[in-house]
Amino acid sequence: MLDHDTDSYYKISRVFVDGGPVGNLLRDNLVDNITLYWLTGTGASAARWYWEFGRAQAAAHAAGPAPPAVSVPVGFTTFPGPSDRPRSLW
Repeated sequence: MLDHDTDSYYKISRVFVDGGPVGNLLRDNLVDNITLYWLTGTGASAARWYWEFGRAQAAAHAAGPAPPAVSVPVGFTTFPGPSDRPRSLW
């Protein structure tokens, strides 16, 4: 996702206007990012996730010290629609 603060706006505009990289930011990276969200139709859901995550971080920060970081690899998969049968991971 693209940030919408003033600093990011200037960096993104320099990439497109000047045509050269700004740090590690390249025009191709921006176009790839935009195209990924546009073609898959996931821009709105990704934006909502970032919005909800930001609100959760702000609430956690206001509540006090953060819990310790998770130190083991974690992942999950979700599929649309109902599942035919439960599956065990082990």
